[in-house]
Amino acid sequence: IIKNVSIPSSAVSDYGPTVGIIGVLGGTVKNLGVENITITGGAVDRLCMGGIAGSLMEDAQITDCYVKGMNVTSTASTPYAGGIAGRTIGSVGTMENCYTKNINFSLANQNVSAGILGSCGNTGYSAVNCYTTHSKIQGYASATNSNMGVTNCYVNVTPEIHPEATMLGE
Repeated sequence: IIKNVSIPSSAVSDYGPTVGIIGVLGGTVKNLGVENITITGGAVDRLCMGGIAGSLMEDAQITDCYVKGMNVTSTASTPYAGGIAGRTIGSVGTMENCYTKNINFSLANQNVSAGILGSCGNTGYSAVNCYTTHSKIQGYASATNSNMGVTNCYVNVTPEIHPEATMLGE
């Protein structure tokens, strides 16, 4: 378990600005817990931010991992932010048996953020047996309409009840 981490957006890889516990993942991560992580992104466009990995390369595998307590901020026009990973770069990979809880995104563009994966660039990625307390599993699908495969995943969002609401039939 990695706890109480603060990451600035100064990390840049060959694939652009990417931040997370692991910047660019091209292998396997198993049994990793991340608690109370803060990622402060700047205004750099296409900034990839994730609780486990900023970007996922070819054949990236994230298994039995979680992120609890995450705050991400960025003023970039197109930031990619996900509770587990920010963005896919390779064409195949899996996030399996992972979950995120209590994650908050303060972004200029909320469409590119989600509880598991911020942006999917290829259809060969999948999420299996994952859940999040965020409102969605995947954020932005690239111009090629590449949604990742989602199997047995769910969102667990507590509904807000307006204080002036009445019961049906009243």
